[in-house]
Amino acid sequence: MTSDQPHEGSKPDRRKKTVFLLAFLLAFIIIFPFFEQIRIGDALLVVILTGLVISAVFNVREHSREVAITLLLLIPTVLTTWANFFIHSRGVFLIQIVSVIIFLVYTQTILLRRIMQTRHVTENEIFTAVSVYIMIALAYAFAYQFIEQVIPGSFQFGSGSNTFSSLMYFSFETLATVGFGDISVITPIARSITILEMITGVMYLAIFIGVLVNAHYRFRDESWDEESGAKKERKGIGLFRSGGPVSLIIIAVLVNLASAFTIMSLQIPLYFDTWGTSLAVIHSGFPAGTIAAIATNLIMAFTVRTPITAIWSADGILIAAITWAFWKKGWIDLRHPARLLAAGLLSGAASAILMIVVTTAFSLPPYSGTLVVSRFLTAFTGNSLIGNLTEQFAVELVDKVLSLFVAAITAFLIFGTTGPARNTPED
Repeated sequence: MTSDQPHEGSKPDRRKKTVFLLAFLLAFIIIFPFFEQIRIGDALLVVILTGLVISAVFNVREHSREVAITLLLLIPTVLTTWANFFIHSRGVFLIQIVSVIIFLVYTQTILLRRIMQTRHVTENEIFTAVSVYIMIALAYAFAYQFIEQVIPGSFQFGSGSNTFSSLMYFSFETLATVGFGDISVITPIARSITILEMITGVMYLAIFIGVLVNAHYRFRDESWDEESGAKKERKGIGLFRSGGPVSLIIIAVLVNLASAFTIMSLQIPLYFDTWGTSLAVIHSGFPAGTIAAIATNLIMAFTVRTPITAIWSADGILIAAITWAFWKKGWIDLRHPARLLAAGLLSGAASAILMIVVTTAFSLPPYSGTLVVSRFLTAFTGNSLIGNLTEQFAVELVDKVLSLFVAAITAFLIFGTTGPARNTPED
């Protein structure tokens, strides 16, 4: 992925990918509700949702930047989906819902733009338009589920039970502005989202019909179209262009949270909540990594931790600064794994020192997730102080080495970035 120009593909190949996407979407809304109340339904949901996001990636392939962002959004979506299947956790479940919503919104935006730019109506455009319509309804359904989880009783079910399939049914009912009245909206936030979906449904149908009716009459000069399209892709829309810093910050926060919640659910004695920060630094610089680190720690402080733990934003900023320094020095380079390992070890050592200082200064309790390591080392050394200090360094060294390697590998797979010498970002 070294170019932002559209990748040409055969029409049958594109049609096949669109059909697969539509098939997974139809399976989601038709097959899944029959098995939702039994255990096999959870497995079916994981399989269908995984197939859905992967097929969506194959449909979003017009520009390398779009592919990169879609792949990065896929990581927290698939990770939290599978983690929540094996270990049910409310925190992981909420992050999964948010990840799915953002993935669906981003994907359907790209597909909708493709429809708006079409000049010839084929079955592929029809399939894409139907897929976007279903994805809009699913995105709102997941939003309703998130609201119901955070504010129980936001929806009153006159018949049936409080399940995702019921909310999905309500979403399609609202998008089509049918309004059977069998499900009532209670809370203000839920009503606001419902009104937005009604507007979305009306606007989509009006725009969609208008585009299809006029598609055959929209003739543009090919040279102007290519020139303006390339210029638009190059310049983007400020910070919010595809692949820009804001996009990377959002993705970094999502992967940080998804990884941290998954590690906590699996009871693995690590943190793994900084590799998204390092990825943001590698791609978009120190400010992007800093913002991602602060946002991650603030969200965790007011959800699964206590507000005082927001102080750990300092550690995230430290990791962003160290990653940036080593990146500029050329140490974060897959072509030189020894340097990358050294950078991870030094990052872990610095983080451990900061953790010891902050824990002591603010009298913070030790992190429960790594207590098993502390107890083992205390029993091994016979001294609790040595055991605790050793645990801090051991956990941080392993955690930061793994995080930095994952960030570097992800940067290579998504952006083709092996190191500073070959890093030529356009942002």
